[in-house]
Amino acid sequence: MSKMSVPMEGVTVEQEEYWHSETVEKVLELQESRRDGLTHAEAEKRLEIYGKNEMTPPPKIGFLMKLFLQINNILIYILIAAAIVSGILKEYAEVALIVGVVVLNVTIGMIQEGKAEKAAEAIKGMLSAKATVIREGQPTEIQA
Repeated sequence: MSKMSVPMEGVTVEQEEYWHSETVEKVLELQESRRDGLTHAEAEKRLEIYGKNEMTPPPKIGFLMKLFLQINNILIYILIAAAIVSGILKEYAEVALIVGVVVLNVTIGMIQEGKAEKAAEAIKGMLSAKATVIREGQPTEIQA
C-alpha cells in the first residue's frame, strides 16, 4: 500500500493505493519493473538510492522502565499497601517480610526477562534470512 496525491477541486488529497487489487502489469508499471525482474545494475542502483529493505528495530527498554513494568502490578500494589499498614501498626517483622517478598518477586522477574531477551537475540542471530528474487529473468537467492 502506498499513498499518492490526487487533486480534487483545487485541494490535494492523499489517496491510498492497494497493490493487491491491481493487475500485475499495473503493479510492475508503478514499481518501474518488469516480469523478468531487475537487472543486477538496476538492483544495485535501487539499493544505493533506497537502502536495504529493513525494519528499524524497536527501541531498547531501559533498566528503570523494566523495573517500573515489574512493579506495575496490582498484586505488588496490594503487598506495598499491606506493608504500609503493617508499618503504621508497628509490625516491623511483617513489613520486612512483605518488602522482602516484593524485592524477591521484582528481582526474579528482572532476571527472567533478561534471560528471555538474550535467548530471543540468540535465536534471531541463528536465523538466516534469504529471499528468492528474479534478476534478468533468472531466480536468484540473496541475503534478505
